[in-house]
Amino acid sequence: MSEARFGYNRISQQIVSADHNVNPITYGINTGVTNPLNFGLPEIDVGNFYQLGGGNGYPLFTTPTETYQFTEGLGYLKGRHNLHFGGEIRHGRVDNVRNRHAKGEVFFQSLQDFLEAGSTDFGNGTALDPGCSQDPCGPENGEVLVGDTHRVITQNAFAAYVADEFHYSSKLTITAGLRYEVSGVIHEQNDLLANFEPSIGLAQVGKQISTPYHVQHDNFAPRLGIAWDPWGDGKTVIRAGAGIMYEMAPISDFIGQTAGGGIGLNTIPTGAIGVTPGGGSITAAVVFPNGDQLNWQAPPAQVFPFLGQPISCNAGQPCSITSVRNHLDTPYTEFWNLNVQRAIGNWSSLQVGYVGQRGVKLFSLLDINQPNGPAAAACFEGGGDYFACEQTNRPYFGKFPFLGETTEFGNAENSSYDGLQMTYKTRSWKGLNIVSGYTYAHSIDESTSNRHFNVQNSLDVRAERGNSDYDLRHRFTFAVTYAIPGRESFAQLLQGWQVNSVVILESGMPYTLYDFDDDISFTGEFNDRWNITGSPNNIHWSKTTPIPFVDPSTFTTDSMGNVTGGNLQCIHSAGSQAAVNQLAVYGCYVSGSTALTPPANGTFGDAGRNIFRGPDFTNWDFSMSKSTRLGERVTLQLRAEFFNILNHPNFTGINNNLAGSNPGLAAFTPDLGASNPVLGSGGSRHIQLGAKFIW
Repeated sequence: MSEARFGYNRISQQIVSADHNVNPITYGINTGVTNPLNFGLPEIDVGNFYQLGGGNGYPLFTTPTETYQFTEGLGYLKGRHNLHFGGEIRHGRVDNVRNRHAKGEVFFQSLQDFLEAGSTDFGNGTALDPGCSQDPCGPENGEVLVGDTHRVITQNAFAAYVADEFHYSSKLTITAGLRYEVSGVIHEQNDLLANFEPSIGLAQVGKQISTPYHVQHDNFAPRLGIAWDPWGDGKTVIRAGAGIMYEMAPISDFIGQTAGGGIGLNTIPTGAIGVTPGGGSITAAVVFPNGDQLNWQAPPAQVFPFLGQPISCNAGQPCSITSVRNHLDTPYTEFWNLNVQRAIGNWSSLQVGYVGQRGVKLFSLLDINQPNGPAAAACFEGGGDYFACEQTNRPYFGKFPFLGETTEFGNAENSSYDGLQMTYKTRSWKGLNIVSGYTYAHSIDESTSNRHFNVQNSLDVRAERGNSDYDLRHRFTFAVTYAIPGRESFAQLLQGWQVNSVVILESGMPYTLYDFDDDISFTGEFNDRWNITGSPNNIHWSKTTPIPFVDPSTFTTDSMGNVTGGNLQCIHSAGSQAAVNQLAVYGCYVSGSTALTPPANGTFGDAGRNIFRGPDFTNWDFSMSKSTRLGERVTLQLRAEFFNILNHPNFTGINNNLAGSNPGLAAFTPDLGASNPVLGSGGSRHIQLGAKFIW
């Protein structure tokens, strides 16, 4: 027996801001942007308060994304063996444009700076209002895109397998197989890809290097499973299985990252001036310059670009990039399971099982150029410039002083999952159907997402190990459908009625409290966590009340800057004098017997990742339908559906920035958090009415 399949998938997507067709000159702002693709109001960020203009991640064009897939399978039945052989070839192609910062982005330290910017006398360089935090009063810095992000990227993947389903007896079936697969290296039609090679610096494909990275080719995945009916009566079945599955890395993993200043191998700033030792012609240019050359004046004068000066990566304005590990391993999952299913009577069954998984060599994002925090802090406290102290203490500063954050896409992380799963099902019994399930599980990893950099210390990945972002410890579901028995009646009024109900109960999801604004660790990552004393269970969510904050102004200091008085719980929890002194700068949080305090400069907080829990989730959906026959072949079905019928409040998306305003407040309901308002679980009560003809 032979079976061949061919598949083709095409997605064409364009995401732009609402004013993408408006020349910024219309707003009285000359951004210097001349490409209509990048028109629109630049993003203007004002402290922690406001954001004006469109997001900095657009325009995003994938026109189109195409995938071609061909599979061939052969089957051969001989005796008690059922053999299967097959293979798969997959070709993916992406025509991609993602112009981050293309409209320009301007950063103001405070609302006051923003309001005063229009009343500044730039002719003599003085601020008209002495209350302005800068002189001259205006933006702190800005960013704008330089270069062309358009890339046409392809990737090939291959797989082959062999499997045998062996019917050992009427009670026992054994299935064994082996699969081989590999995802090839991505390729750009004009070789406009680059990577960071520590031995040579920034290198472009086709010039300094022949391929952006290398992949693993020994991806053999064995699998074994059994199904056993110990008594041969079909009422009890024991199933077990184990195996390995490899991940096929998609193109987006390499060109769609959001870490650092770059977003992947398609935007390594290799076109910048003087970035490669030994020179060489480089053409794959995309740069996000910022800082000193920004020129902000009242309209209609220029806001951007940077006074026509050449764009370069240097120690004063380093380039941040995302690179890929030179030899990239293929992540894989080891899995195993054991379950027992038992029939109860003639119309129901109960299944109890254990599921285990281990993720190995998972994709990770780590800053391989992370500054030496203690050395940078000592430099700053000794009177050095904050930015220069961090930059000069980066590992690659001596050889590549132009490099800032260098986020490497690699294989530094692992994960585990263990779960007890129970399911009760009924067949239709007098119109009643029930499916109920309960899961008790624990999911652990170092980082749940490989799409965004969120590691506190890239030199200690194990310190990130903790509850995964989706560590749903308890989950209970109960779904029932009841077709109400009918009887002959006028206009079928007593016939065709059915009710459906679904109840979901879940324990709270974990979350982490970060400090996204204060670079206490002096690593430049802005992913710091604070120290914790006491149980994290005392830190509670609330939709109206933030975590209680002790303001830094309430602490007293002596002439040397040492804290001498204030909240005693915070002082005793902080530890060293260096950490105690931080209380007068950053304050602290106290909830019951638990305190969150900032660590000493150049160090990391000891609060673990995802040690806090949000509120439980409770949801009950209900629907009722009435079917009426309109002849032999046509039926009219009327439905009334009630989502969250009790209107029970559920919240998610906590404000987890310790340096922001009101940390601990719930941000939105789960349906909005999943970008699926109303229809997603967790929103307020909604009622939906519908009619459907069935024939």
